[in-house]
Amino acid sequence: MNSPVIAENGGIIAVPKGQLKGFTSDVNYKNFKDIIIGLDKANKSKFEHAKAFFRKLATQGHSISVEGVRAVKASYFRNALDCAEQYYYDAKINGLDYDRHTEESSIELFSQSTMNAGDSFLQNPMQAPFIPNWNRVTSAIPNIGELMLEAVDADNK
Repeated sequence: MNSPVIAENGGIIAVPKGQLKGFTSDVNYKNFKDIIIGLDKANKSKFEHAKAFFRKLATQGHSISVEGVRAVKASYFRNALDCAEQYYYDAKINGLDYDRHTEESSIELFSQSTMNAGDSFLQNPMQAPFIPNWNRVTSAIPNIGELMLEAVDADNK
């Protein structure tokens, strides 16, 4: 492996040994601010994904309750921590550094986002989806495909 492995939250979770020498001295306020902004965006994204998950379960006839949300969160949390532990040992065996703290922080962030999304869903279960699916879009704008192609062609000129 010659390049770092990037975590979903943008953090580096595995790099060849010795590749990050002096990394902390290169971090400045701008980098730190970019990381915080990136984590905030990742948190919003995770919240929306989890909310869509609960919406999808409900449309398939599953009853969503506070206990159900807690069960989903607990199941994800335990499985994700188990995976992080396995990745840590895999990295050790393969001579890679693995930022287990960053990975577990990301897991905790997604777990909390799952709970928040479940609470939000339970407060307003009939809320319209954040982004409509393509069936709804094409129903509202039948020639959306052609309009998008025209827009791309215009941008490329």
